[in-house]
This record gives sequence, C-alpha cells and structure tokens, in this order.
Amino acid sequence: MRKKTLLYGNRSLSKMLYLDTYDSQAIEIVAFVVDEAYLDPSGSFCALPQVSFDKVSSLYPPEEYSMIVLEGTLRDLSIPTLYSKAKALGYSLLNYFSPRSIIAEPFTCGDNNVIFEMSYIGHNGHMGSNNIIRQGVYCGHDFKIEDNVIINPGAKIGGFCTLETDVFIGMGATVINDLHLRIGSLIGAGSVCIKDTLPYTKNIGCPTSVKGSRTHSKEEDHV
Repeated sequence: MRKKTLLYGNRSLSKMLYLDTYDSQAIEIVAFVVDEAYLDPSGSFCALPQVSFDKVSSLYPPEEYSMIVLEGTLRDLSIPTLYSKAKALGYSLLNYFSPRSIIAEPFTCGDNNVIFEMSYIGHNGHMGSNNIIRQGVYCGHDFKIEDNVIINPGAKIGGFCTLETDVFIGMGATVINDLHLRIGSLIGAGSVCIKDTLPYTKNIGCPTSVKGSRTHSKEEDHV
C-alpha cells in the first residue's frame, strides 16, 4: 500500500519531487505544507491542498500520514531545521530516492533523505538524516555524509570523503577524493576543493580558498 505523504518545505523542490513520484509504488503525495507566511491564498498547489504547518497535525494527523521535509536553500544555522519541527509533531519522515537515480549497495542512511533523479551514489556509502542530493550529483564510493547536508545539481564528490553536518555544496562544485569537510562549511558553485575545510567557512575558487565565515545566512528558506 502506498504511504499517504505530505511534502513540507521549499516550493520548487516540493514540486520537483511531486512530479518525480508519479510512478512511485511507495508513496502518494496528498498535500503540501508551508509555514503560514508562504501559504497560497487559494489554499492549493499543484492542484493539491496546501496547508499551514501550524494546522497540519489537526488536518493530517501524524498517526495516519507520513512526511518528507525539503529544506533546499542556505539557511540561518542558528534556527532549528524544518526537519526538527516536523519530528516534534510526531511525523514519520520518509526517505525518497528517485527511481531514475543509481544507488550502489551497500548503502545505509537515517530518515528524510532525498536523492533526485540522474544522481549516482557510490557503493559503501552512509548518510545520516535530512540530506538533499540534487539532480546529476556524483558521490564516490565509501563516503560519509552526516545530517542537514545539501549537495546541489551537478556537483561531484570523490570517494572516501566525509561531509559533516550542515555542509553546503554549490552547483557544479568538485570535491576531490579523501577530503573532510567540517561542520557548516560551504563550497561555492563551480569551485574545486582540494583540501579539508575548517568549520563554518566559505570556500570558493579553483582551487578553493577561504572567503569568509558561515555562521548563518540571511537568505530565506522559501517554504
């Protein structure tokens, strides 16, 4: 039986995932969830109900519905994740791996991980929870990804790499083999990272150099 599932978070990513699930045998998207400030006046999105997070548990009880959280932009790291908000309401958070991605075994992970189409995930990899792997990403073998990591389209991560919690990889970036990206560090779009990063640093260029700190971002989560 397909699990009745809510999508909470970034509108663009939610629409992409919804379209990718048309032939899913595992989940059925039944509604979209956003924070009150982003609620469409029509109360719908993609011809499905759109509801405020403040009301979701009364309309779609966590005992009956699962959820996938999509937090796909730079965020203020001092604010709790959307993932933690959903967990606090008691929802079961699902993994979703596009049937058009390739995931080599063995592979292990926590919950609320999303892998979009055309990505390749190398063997003997491990992911924690609440990670987003966007379209066309390559992750080499024997990698470790912790929590709240975002890897944007076309990025390449070499084998034996470790990405700690809250790492952000920009579109088309390259991280060579055997690197350790420390907590909260960022690799800019199109950059080539050839050495380990320091915590909460912005690493930009070919090869990368430190271009400031990243304790938080003023960019909003478009939820």
